[in-house]
Amino acid sequence: MLRPYQESSLTEISQHFRQGRKKVLLWLATGGGKTVVFCEMIKRAHERGLNTVVIVRGRQLVKQASDRLFREKVNHGVYMAGHWNYRPNFPHQVASVDTLIARGDRPKADLVIVDEAHMATSKEYRRVLEYYSNAFIVAVTATPYVKGGLRHIADAIVHPVSMLQLVEQGYLAPFRYFSPSEPDLTGVKVSSMTKDYVTDQLEGAMCQGQLTGKIIDHWKQIASDCPTLCFAVNVRHSKFLVDKFLEAGVAAEHCDADTPDEERQQIIERLRSGRTKVVCNVGVLSTGVDIPCLRALIMARPTKSRNLFIQQAGRGTRTFEGKSNCILLDHAGNIGRHGLPSDEIGVDLDGKEKSESVRMESKICKACFAVYRGKLCPECGIEAPPAPTPLLEESEEKLRELTGIEQDPVLRTMNQLKREAREKGRKAAWVYYKLTDIFGLDACREHLPEWFIRQKTEGVFAGSPFRAVTKTASS
Repeated sequence: MLRPYQESSLTEISQHFRQGRKKVLLWLATGGGKTVVFCEMIKRAHERGLNTVVIVRGRQLVKQASDRLFREKVNHGVYMAGHWNYRPNFPHQVASVDTLIARGDRPKADLVIVDEAHMATSKEYRRVLEYYSNAFIVAVTATPYVKGGLRHIADAIVHPVSMLQLVEQGYLAPFRYFSPSEPDLTGVKVSSMTKDYVTDQLEGAMCQGQLTGKIIDHWKQIASDCPTLCFAVNVRHSKFLVDKFLEAGVAAEHCDADTPDEERQQIIERLRSGRTKVVCNVGVLSTGVDIPCLRALIMARPTKSRNLFIQQAGRGTRTFEGKSNCILLDHAGNIGRHGLPSDEIGVDLDGKEKSESVRMESKICKACFAVYRGKLCPECGIEAPPAPTPLLEESEEKLRELTGIEQDPVLRTMNQLKREAREKGRKAAWVYYKLTDIFGLDACREHLPEWFIRQKTEGVFAGSPFRAVTKTASS
């Protein structure tokens, strides 16, 4: 039985088709049942004698899509030579875009379903969709925030219900948000190709000892009894976090793209059973994976991509017996960057944010680090102090740095040095050396990370990711 908004999605898609539009984007939040909707479409197509193809990116997503179709009792073949379910003449197929590009004998299709449509921006996807130009196309995604938009894949958007509405209706689990720490990304550049932070530089910022300690300590305080998924920067960072969790007596495992499918499933099963408490991963568990038992997420990977942030957060929204909410521990500053995952940011097919979209600022409780909106912290009940009235807005940073009270000169100078560091590509240690050269260590102490203070007082970096930086950096 379809939920009301799922049935209305099918009705609206059919209306677009009848009006002459052949390509429709279905936008549903993670956990909203996109698979259920397109499985129902395949069933109805089958009754009419129509052929369908579900297109995904990569072998792993082929398996996931096929498994979901079987769960929905949709008989189908997998268009992949050597696969146990390879039935190329069957009317309904699951295929990867790479296979469709590589092979000339593509399956027939009256209806094409593009799963995880936010990934369908490559030349390969465009070539495949050109081949199926006479077919009806339904592209599905939870995250349509794609630079340049998705107009090449859709003529209309169907968005029947928001994530917040799904939470209010009981279809998704609500979040409890905490932001106990934020990394210092001074000197971390943004790639011109990916439009996201440079991974190697990001690793150095996120492996900082004090930040890692807060990740583990806060998890033990807030989420120690919760099956947890942690999103890391890269393989080295993920394994580094696993080692630190293990040192703290927490059962943790690592998973990445090179982890064999069978081993990956075993890791997830150990998480479900409670034998493993935390799984640190890189990329592979950010999209297309259903682990309803998850009750906590750790954001340890800063990202400029709202799509990636929402996809990661969506791993925790599925309901599960005994699960009243999901805890999101943001140590990456992603909430400050993108807002809450449930914020309804409208977007058109050209990728432009709609004017009616409302971005609301959140507060971070000084006592318990909960992220909230409103007057009282929902976790500890403490009333938020009134916001200071800004006197000056700095257009470059788009941040209000000055208040009605004269800003601390040390902090003001540190902000200036951070801007200079970003412009010149210098690391955080350069900022701290320059700051202490100007004001002295004691005057700057409250603004400095623990590893730097230890370096200045003991002459040892004590595991800092900036251990290669020497005192010559102050020059």
